[in-house]
Amino acid sequence: MQAITLSFGGFQFMSGYLEFAANPASMHTSMSFRHIHLFKETHVNISVVVNDNTGHAEKMVVTAESTDKTPLYACEAGCQYDPVELG
Repeated sequence: MQAITLSFGGFQFMSGYLEFAANPASMHTSMSFRHIHLFKETHVNISVVVNDNTGHAEKMVVTAESTDKTPLYACEAGCQYDPVELG
């Protein structure tokens, strides 16, 4: 079931790495992916919010849920800027 859900968002898993491969600019409906199992007891939630006036994605929100103290980081496509630690 998780594989089917992840295919809707164009997610790609690599070792210790989750990529949201869908282009948010081409999304015309707000979407939320909750409780994506990343590893161990770590889950992430990803929401893409579409502006009702323009019909284009205006922001992406990523949060993490973890009982582990391992820090998690997120960055935009290509990681041009320094990654931000998720809290």
